[in-house]
Amino acid sequence: MSRSSRPTSSVDKAAMGFSVICLAHCLLIPFLATLAPLFLPHNQDIHWILLAIALPLTTFGLWRGVSIHGYYSILALGIVGLLLMALGASELHGETMAVVTTVAGVSLIFTAHTLNLWRQSNLS
Repeated sequence: MSRSSRPTSSVDKAAMGFSVICLAHCLLIPFLATLAPLFLPHNQDIHWILLAIALPLTTFGLWRGVSIHGYYSILALGIVGLLLMALGASELHGETMAVVTTVAGVSLIFTAHTLNLWRQSNLS
């Protein structure tokens, strides 16, 4: 792996880890909340906080990767994922659709970062 791709690799790996945390939040919290609503209340602010963290991580990691490997479709996949996360955070279509769109968005972001790493590793 070239020296210039190492920082991007770290960002992609951090973003992938963050995606897993987002997925756990999106899938576990609603499940646990149905079992213990008094102990695990739904907090809308956490979705905006997670999006605020995902936005620069995803943008920076994927943009750096694209500048190395040139596959803009990977960046587009990440952007669609971020937009779905934002739609989910807004809860414009109700809580169930918020979970569906957020999970779909985070999954696309995770996939984009995985492809980003894969494309970079194929260059060396």
